[in-house]
Amino acid sequence: MKKIFVAVAMVALLVFVGSSSATTITIDRVGGYYSGNGGEFNIAGFGAATNSLYASSVLVNNRYGAQGFETFCLETDEYVSIPGTYNAAINPNNQAWGGGSNTNSGDTISRGTAYLYDLFSRGILTGYNYTAGSGRAASAAALQQTIWSLEDEGVANPGNFTALLVTQFGSWANAKLDINMNYGVGVLNLTTSTGGLAQDQLVRTPVPEPGTMLLLGLGMVGVAVIRRKFKG
Repeated sequence: MKKIFVAVAMVALLVFVGSSSATTITIDRVGGYYSGNGGEFNIAGFGAATNSLYASSVLVNNRYGAQGFETFCLETDEYVSIPGTYNAAINPNNQAWGGGSNTNSGDTISRGTAYLYDLFSRGILTGYNYTAGSGRAASAAALQQTIWSLEDEGVANPGNFTALLVTQFGSWANAKLDINMNYGVGVLNLTTSTGGLAQDQLVRTPVPEPGTMLLLGLGMVGVAVIRRKFKG
């Protein structure tokens, strides 16, 4: 019986490690989808499974013709090369790891940021112009300003989505609280090939399959059995 638990534990741990491993991605910005130094950014190469979580209006081909999802950054003083290639991994705790002066390393994103990006990524963010061109660029700039303001990135102007946040959370202060419901949104930590920190981005995350959660749970039981065996 213990051998079965050990086998299940090893499989579950492999599933967990595999889900959090880094993927090589390309980050770019496409004309008509951004304004200024912030988003929209385009991330290609993270996988078709992630792309499938986005509305068609948020899937855009980059300058190389590769389809990627549109996103926004979390730090004002952390940077990426455009276009650039980075290692990317979803943070298991919804934390940004930027090293800029405005960012506390390990800072958990706000519930307001997750809420807005959820609506944006599903193509239903009220007041956002999804038609490529100057209107979408202006919307992107406004949403990026709001995200930076929510994340205390030294941006005083919260942009055009304050009323929506107050309606959802009751106040701007509540919208800035650390995430307690992620709305299927996470943080994509970017690093260079040498391990240097780069500008973290937002990403949609799939809800784990019930079978995967059961497997992980059994794996944790198996780990407990192993620990008891070695302690004994």
